[in-house]
Formats: sequence, C-alpha cells, structure tokens
Amino acid sequence: MVIKVRRKHMQFEALQDDFALPTENQQIVQVIGIRGNNLIEIGCDDGTTFLASLPNKFRRNAYLKRKGFVLVESIKEGDKVKAEVVKLLTEEHIEHFKQKKVWPTKFMSEEELKNLEEGSKTNC
Repeated sequence: MVIKVRRKHMQFEALQDDFALPTENQQIVQVIGIRGNNLIEIGCDDGTTFLASLPNKFRRNAYLKRKGFVLVESIKEGDKVKAEVVKLLTEEHIEHFKQKKVWPTKFMSEEELKNLEEGSKTNC
C-alpha cells in the first residue's frame, strides 16, 4: 500500500511541472552512469565528475538513463558523494531553462549555440 502512495505522490509531483530556476547551491548536470547503491556519476559543465545520491522518493519510482539531465544540490558531508538529486529534468524543463538563459552552454548543441550567438548579436 505504501508503494502505491509513493507512486501517486511522484506522479502528482511530475504533473505539477515545477519550473523554478536553480538556486545558488543547485546545479544542472548530466548523468554519466549509474554506480549502484543509489549513487549516480554526474558530469558538470566545467568537465568535473563526481557522485550524487538518489533520495528515497526517486529510488523505486523513477528511472534515470545515461546522458539525461538532473538538478542537484551540493552537500557538505562526505568525500566521494558531493551532491543529492533534487529534480529529474524533462524536455519541458530543459526548454524552459534555455528560454530563461540558465542552461549551461556545454550541454547545448552546435546549432543552438549558433542561434544563441546570432540572437545576442541582433540584441546589441
């Protein structure tokens, strides 16, 4: 019975489409791989990689795949695990973050970068 309640809560949370922008201690990162024990290896826009933990609310109710994007919040305790997943990003989140210009340029395609540069030249 508890699992059904968790799934219902996760579905409700996913349907709300919280499009809040990342805060100072949150960061948009890309999933590099799943390491087991609810740990994922993530890559930042500056090229660094580290481990992040997956909280209980995501463990049995959501699936992560490589090259997907998540929003993480840094944690101070721990040497290897440096962040915790806050939100799984969907295509709608990604488009919203790109429109608000908070999406890291390293994760953009070459075509999107050209469009971004052309848009900034016309705005001057």
